[in-house]
Amino acid sequence: MRRYLIMLSALFVAIIVMTLITSWQRRRALARGEDPEAINGITIAHLIGALAGLAVFFLGVFVLEGESSAPDAAYRPAVIMDGQISAGGFERGNPDGGNRGDGG
Repeated sequence: MRRYLIMLSALFVAIIVMTLITSWQRRRALARGEDPEAINGITIAHLIGALAGLAVFFLGVFVLEGESSAPDAAYRPAVIMDGQISAGGFERGNPDGGNRGDGG
């Protein structure tokens, strides 16, 4: 689910940045007395929007996936011992020495 959130946020940021830059280019064109519809093809707005989207994508991957557990981590649930709750969490490596009991 995280990867889809990262991709969607990067897409939305790219669209927002492209829209803002295109709007800014249109206002400048109108202020100079030029035709704002004359902007055709790939403009600097598209390039900056793509770069902003890529920046958000890589930042999202770094922030969200950097805190995830290692692929070989095993989850140890919280347990109650002597009336106290011990915290659960992920432990690095397979706690049973690699013997999963399923032949693999």
